[in-house]
Amino acid sequence: MGRTPHEVTCLREAGPPPLIEGEDAAAYDELLVRISAAVKPADILEDIWVREIVDLVWSAFRLRRFKTSPINWVNDILASAGRTTNGIEVRMLSVNLDHVERIEHMIAMVRPAAT
Repeated sequence: MGRTPHEVTCLREAGPPPLIEGEDAAAYDELLVRISAAVKPADILEDIWVREIVDLVWSAFRLRRFKTSPINWVNDILASAGRTTNGIEVRMLSVNLDHVERIEHMIAMVRPAAT
């Protein structure tokens, strides 16, 4: 059985969700409800673990968005100029490889903690 809005509020009393400006609090709450319904925590410790898992998953989703945002931004600029990314992606990746590797590392650090 899923969490009621009251139960979600109780879980949020452990602290505010790790949202940054512009992120959807309702989407976070939905993720919290769905994971909680799947896990069916039996006590406060399991409630805390569910909250930790949700926060880690949310962070992983955010890092993926951060990873793709610059690529989408460049694609939009090129499309507005009637151009494509053929050949440019390789150059962009080579110039920004250190940034991409750091983001990949952050994603990898989040994944083992969530399992």
